[in-house]
Amino acid sequence: MPIKEKNCKINTKKDNLIQNKIDYLLGSINSLEKKHNRGKNAVRIVAVSKTRGAEEIKEAYRSGVSDFGENYMQEALEKQSHLTELDITWHFIGKLQSNKASLAANNFDWIHSVDRWKIGKALSLSRSPELPPLNILIQVKRPEEAKSGVELSSLPDFWKDLSQLPRLKLRGIMYFPPIFDNFAERVNAFRDVLEKSKPIKDANIYSMGTSSDYEAAIAAGSNMLRLGTKIFGSRPSKT
Repeated sequence: MPIKEKNCKINTKKDNLIQNKIDYLLGSINSLEKKHNRGKNAVRIVAVSKTRGAEEIKEAYRSGVSDFGENYMQEALEKQSHLTELDITWHFIGKLQSNKASLAANNFDWIHSVDRWKIGKALSLSRSPELPPLNILIQVKRPEEAKSGVELSSLPDFWKDLSQLPRLKLRGIMYFPPIFDNFAERVNAFRDVLEKSKPIKDANIYSMGTSSDYEAAIAAGSNMLRLGTKIFGSRPSKT
């Protein structure tokens, strides 16, 4: 996982809490990689920073995290404007509307939630030629799941169509499983999606697993985790 060397001294109690959470998390992930026969540093962490302030993101960055995921466009752009000095890789992981495609295409390095041709085309048309190709993940779902996403049976054709668009670099898939109480059921859901995605020869990123189910995702073969509360703690209450 791309973790930066810690290069800034952290002084406050709150900051130490973030650093301690990240240190504990990295140790936990390394142990799980061994437990489930994964290679060392096989899993990349995306810190889900929605509802978090710029200062919290700074402290997570100083603690070694360089990938951050945002769900809400205006909130993300506001934070980005205060963090230009940091070498952050920005991921958009929320539902993307076509009228926000231009902003997403030119202010993020990765888009995780492409599930419609219209969105893919809009991102392709909007991405500046001065920027490297935009990393794209296709959001998928299993047939029985009533949520956003491309059904796995349609993935090969959808992938082929998107791959014709310029300024995009298709990397893999993103998946949100249903809520399972049983660990084995969680693993099986992740594994089913991963196995059915593997025939796509250019797919090599599997964004699967959150703070509530990341062990199951690692056991199934995920190589990108989207973690929020495990890094920042509980989200602030809405007022």
